[in-house]
Amino acid sequence: MHLRDSHTRFAVKIVSLLILVYISFAFRGAEAAEGPSHSGSVFDLATPSIKRFTSSDGLPVNSVMTIERDARGFVWFGTQDGAAVYDGSSFRVVNMPNRAASNYIYDILAASDGSIWFGTNGGGVHRYRDGKWETHNKGTGLGSDEIRALLETKGPTGEPVIWVGRRDGLSKLENGKWVNFGKEEGLPDPRIRSLLLVETDDGEDEVWIGTYGGVAVWKGPTRTVHDVTSGLPGNTVFALARTSTIGGGQTIWAGTDKGLAAFENGGWKTFEADSKVFTRPVRALGRSAASDERETIWVGFDGAGLAFLDEAKWRFLDKDRGLPNNLVYAFAETGAPDGSVWISNLTAGVSRLQRSDWRTIAAENGLPNEIVFSIAEHDGSHFIGTYGGGLAVSDGGEWKIYRREDGLPSNFVQKIARVGERLLVGTEEGLAEFRSGSVSKIELPDAQGVFEIWDIEPSKTEEGAVWLGTSGGVVKLSGGRPVVFTDAEGLEDRRVRAVTEHVSKDGVSTLWVGTYSGGLARFKDGGWSKFDTSKGLPSSRVYSAEVLTVGGREQLWVGTGGGGIAVLDLGDEDSGFEILTAEGSGLIPSDTVYQIFTGPKGRIYATTNKGVARITPGGTEGFAGYRSYVFTTADGLPDNECVSGASFIDSEGRVWVGTVSGAAVLDTGSEYIDEKADPIYIRRVTVGGVERGPAGGMEIGYDENNLSFEFVMPSGFRESATQYRTQLVGLEAEPSAWSPDTRREFSFVPSGDFEFLVWARDSEGNISGPVGMSFVVYPAWWQTWWAIGLYFLATAALVALIAFLVYRNRYNRLLEIEKVRTRIASDLHDDVGASLSKISIISEMLAHDDRGREEEEKRSLLKIAATSREVVGSMGDMVWSINPSKDNLQDTVQRMRRFASDLLAPKDIAFRFDVPDTNRTVRMDVDLRRQLYLVFKEAVNNAAKYSECDRVTAELSLDGSSLLLKISDDGKGFDPATTDGGNGLSNMRMRMESVGGRLSIVSAEGSGTTIEAAAPLRR
Repeated sequence: MHLRDSHTRFAVKIVSLLILVYISFAFRGAEAAEGPSHSGSVFDLATPSIKRFTSSDGLPVNSVMTIERDARGFVWFGTQDGAAVYDGSSFRVVNMPNRAASNYIYDILAASDGSIWFGTNGGGVHRYRDGKWETHNKGTGLGSDEIRALLETKGPTGEPVIWVGRRDGLSKLENGKWVNFGKEEGLPDPRIRSLLLVETDDGEDEVWIGTYGGVAVWKGPTRTVHDVTSGLPGNTVFALARTSTIGGGQTIWAGTDKGLAAFENGGWKTFEADSKVFTRPVRALGRSAASDERETIWVGFDGAGLAFLDEAKWRFLDKDRGLPNNLVYAFAETGAPDGSVWISNLTAGVSRLQRSDWRTIAAENGLPNEIVFSIAEHDGSHFIGTYGGGLAVSDGGEWKIYRREDGLPSNFVQKIARVGERLLVGTEEGLAEFRSGSVSKIELPDAQGVFEIWDIEPSKTEEGAVWLGTSGGVVKLSGGRPVVFTDAEGLEDRRVRAVTEHVSKDGVSTLWVGTYSGGLARFKDGGWSKFDTSKGLPSSRVYSAEVLTVGGREQLWVGTGGGGIAVLDLGDEDSGFEILTAEGSGLIPSDTVYQIFTGPKGRIYATTNKGVARITPGGTEGFAGYRSYVFTTADGLPDNECVSGASFIDSEGRVWVGTVSGAAVLDTGSEYIDEKADPIYIRRVTVGGVERGPAGGMEIGYDENNLSFEFVMPSGFRESATQYRTQLVGLEAEPSAWSPDTRREFSFVPSGDFEFLVWARDSEGNISGPVGMSFVVYPAWWQTWWAIGLYFLATAALVALIAFLVYRNRYNRLLEIEKVRTRIASDLHDDVGASLSKISIISEMLAHDDRGREEEEKRSLLKIAATSREVVGSMGDMVWSINPSKDNLQDTVQRMRRFASDLLAPKDIAFRFDVPDTNRTVRMDVDLRRQLYLVFKEAVNNAAKYSECDRVTAELSLDGSSLLLKISDDGKGFDPATTDGGNGLSNMRMRMESVGGRLSIVSAEGSGTTIEAAAPLRR
C-alpha cells in the first residue's frame, strides 16, 4: 500500500493545509527510523482485514477529524469540509447550515434524545434532528465559536447537559442556558482538546477535561488537576477514554503530546517500557467491546500508526501492515460482535478494522512466493510451502527461507505434514524431512512420477508409518521397504491428489484415495475398488477426501473438480453419495472444491476457487438445515482462489488457508456466532419524486402515487451479505424474494389502504423485522364510491340493453341458419341422393340387359353407376357435416368409427378407437367437425393404402377447451424430411390451421407413423 496524498482536494483554510504539511514532514523521519515493535507471533506478522473508505466512496474529503456512532448504528464522520453519515449501505454528505462560517468539524456527539451535535472550527455548535437545524454560537451565549470537543451528561433531575470544549474555554448548556468557564473557574489551561464522562462508585459523575495544561477533573464543586507533576508524560491531553478492569474498577486513559498514560488506583502509569512508540504523541483513543464484554483500548499516534491492548498484550499496526498512513486521528466502535473499530487516517479517509476476519501473510510480510500450497506447525514455528519460493519458516517474528540450496529437493513445496515428532516436506521432486533447522532428502522408490508429492497422511494403524499421495501412485513408508501401489496393483489412476485412512469402530482399516481423473479409490481387505461417475460421484477429478464426524456420524466428504462435494455415510456406504453443489445446496460458492476440514467449533470449512465456505451443521432436515457463510476478499482473504491441499488448523485453533496471493489465517477465537439481528430502518420515503419521510400514516393523492422506499440494517459486520425482502400489503400477496437491494420502487399504486413491510437477514442468517409503514392512497373524484356507483348503474343498463339486442339478433340468425342447414341436408339427401341412386340403378340395368351391347358400352354404363355411388357416398359426408343435429362430439366419433371400420376391416387391419368417457353432450361447430373428420379420413386412408400396417389406433381426448386427435399405425413409416407426402399431408395441415389448430407428423423408416391434430373446441 502507499500513502495517497490528497491535500490539494481539501476546500479548507490555508492554515489547515500548512499544519498538515508540517505534520507530514515532522514525522516522516521518525517513521523511517522507528516503527512499532512486534511480539514475534506469526499471527502478529499477518496483515489484518482493513476495509478503506475515501471521498470516492462518499466522504466529503479524506481528512476525517472525528467519528461517532449513534444509537441506530449509523456512523457519523466529521471532516475538514463537512460531515457524512454511513448507514451500513452508503454515505450521505451532511453540510453545516452556515458553510460560509465553517464547515470544518472537530467533534460530533450523538445525544441521548436522538439528536446529532456538531462542533465546528469557527461556526459554533449545530444541533441536527429530524431534518431540522439549531445553531448555538457566540451570539446565543456560547463563549466562542471555535469548538474542539463535545460531551453529554445528566443534570440533577436527569435532564441532558451538553458540555462544549472550546479553543479558549469550556461551556455548558443546561436548562436552555449557556454557562462559560475559564482559568478562573479551575481550568489549568483554557485550551480544551478532549472531554470524558466518568461514572464513579458513589453515583456522582466526573467530567474529565483534557487541556494544554493537563487534565482537570470536575466532580460537583470539586476541582482536581493532573499534569506532568502528577505522572502524566505530557501536559497537552489530546484524547481521553475509559475502560473497565476485571475487578470491576475502571482505567482512565490519556493521550498526550508525550505519549500514553493510564490512571488506575489513584496513580498514573506510562508504557514506554512496552515500546518506545508509547512516547510518541497520541492523537486518538478509542474503546471497543465484543459481545462477550471483553474490552479493547485503541491508541492512535500522530505519525506512528496505532496500538491496541488485546488480552493484556499490546499489538501494533502501521502503514507497512495495512494502514493507509501513520496519522491516526479518531476511533469509533463498529458495533460488530468482535469489537471491530473505525479508524481515521488523516488525509487518507477512514478504515474499518474487522478483527474476526482473515489476516494475510504475503510477499510484503516476508513470503518468498505468494502461491501457497501447504501450511503446517512444528516446534512452535509455522511452516508455509510456496510454489517456487521454497519453504518459509517463522522464527521470532521473522521468516527464514529454505530452498534447493538448503537441501530441499525442489523449491515447489506441495505438502507439509507433521508425523509424530517428524516434519515431512513433500515437493515437486521428492520428499524431505525438516529437523533442527535443516532439511534432508528422503529417498523413495525409483518409479515414474513417484517423486511429485501431493499428500502426506500419517497411518492410523501403524505407528510412525505414513501414506504418500504422489503422481506415481500411493506410497506407504514404514520401518521396512516402501510399498508402492500403482495401476499395476489395481489403482485405476496413479495420479493421486488425496489420501486418508479411516479406522471403523470395529477396527477395520480403509484407505481412501482421490485421483486426478480416475475418481475415488478404496483399498480395503487387500483389494482396490473404484468410485467414479458411474457410482454416483459427481466428478472423476478428486482434490480432497476427508473423514468428518458430523452429528455423531462418520462421513467421507469428497471435494471434486466441477462436481461440488460428495458425502458418503461410512456407516451405510450402500446408501451412496449425497451431492452438494453451489446451485443446488447454496452452501458453497463453486463446484470446484479443493479442501474440506472441520474447525475447532464444529464448523466445516470448504476451500474453493471462489472463496472459503464456512458451513454450520444444524437442524433435523439433513443438509437443508445447514447454514453457510462464504468468505471472500471482502472478508480479508488475499484472493478468492484457494489452492488444493493448503489448509491447516494450528495449535491455537486458528484456520489457515493457502491462496494464489498468499496465506490467510482466521482466528476462530475472535469469531462470534451472532444469533440476534440488528434493527432495520426505513430511512427514506419518496412520493411523486418528493421526500416525505419516513413517516407512518401518510395520505397520498391519486396524482402522486409513484413511491420509493429505502431501507437498511446497519449491522457494522459483513453488511455486504445482508439481504432484504419486502411486501406491499394490500397490493402483494406474498413477500418478495431475498435481495441485497436496499431500495424498492412502485411506479403506480392504486387507491386504498396499504402497509409497506421490510425484513432483513444478516450474514449469520438472523432475520430482523418486519418493520412497517402504513399509508393511504386516495382515489380521484371520478374514482370515488358514489361516482363508481353511478358508472356502474349506467354501464349496467347500457350493457344489459346491448346484450339483449345482440342476443335476440344472434338467436334469430342461428335459428335461420339451422333451418337453412336442415333444409339443405334434407334436399341433398332426398332429392339429389335419390336421383343419383336412380342413375346408378338404371346404368347397371342397361349394362346387363339382353340387347347385345358392346363391351365398351357396358363398361361406360358400369362406370356411370360406380361414379354415382361414389358421389352418393361423398354427398353423405356433406349432408352429415351440414346437418345441425350432428353438431356434437358423439356423432362425430360414430361417423369416424364407421368410416375406419368399413375401410380397414376388408383389408384385415385391426382398428382401435379410444374416446373420452363422458355423459354430457359436447358441442362442436360445423367447421371444426367437418375439418377434423376429413383429417381423420385422410390419415386412416393413407394408413390403409401406403403403410402396410397391421394395426391402426385412434385416440380422441379433451384437454380443457381443446380437442386432440391422434392416429397411429405400426406400418413401415417414412422420413418426413425427405418425403413431400403429396397433397394429402399439406391439406391436413391447412384444414387444422383453418380452425386455429395444428397438425404434427412423427414418423421414421421402420417405426410407423403418428399424426396428431389439435384444435380449440369452439361452441
